Amino acid sequence: FPAVELACRLGLPAVLRIGESEPLATVVRWLYGELDPAVEERARRAFAGASAIVSNSQAGARTYRTQKFLGRYIVLRTGIDAAGAEAYLASSDRAECRRQLGIDSAECLTVCVGTLWEGKGQAVLVMALEQLAHSYPHLTCALLGLAHGHYADAISRFVAQSRMRDRVR
Repeated sequence: FPAVELACRLGLPAVLRIGESEPLATVVRWLYGELDPAVEERARRAFAGASAIVSNSQAGARTYRTQKFLGRYIVLRTGIDAAGAEAYLASSDRAECRRQLGIDSAECLTVCVGTLWEGKGQAVLVMALEQLAHSYPHLTCALLGLAHGHYADAISRFVAQSRMRDRVR
């Protein structure tokens, strides 16, 4: 929000983007620790002064509206084309797709899509998968997304050093 704050001071139009549907205090806690009240107040002024507040979900916009962050909200959905996905599924051979991707027919693959960082919790997913390995021997996981620094490296090390290297991609 500092760029929006500056644009407001200069009388320029500005767009503020919400990237998470969690409250600002939660996102700041994930990244930096507790939210300073003075920083929250600056954020509220930036929201109110922005020409538009863009979110990729109704949930994100609703969270900030509920928290009384005033402004003009616009939701630009970035989700998948459900009709296109259904058409693809109808015209594709599931067994052939799995073969091409190297997924065994008995394998139960869980896919987690999102940037690999603490706030997304992929480490919890991988540790849970390790706990379930004995009871569910065909359960595997694919983590898809940008690897975010030390967190992604730590997950990779854990997978490589555990019995999970054949179960997590």
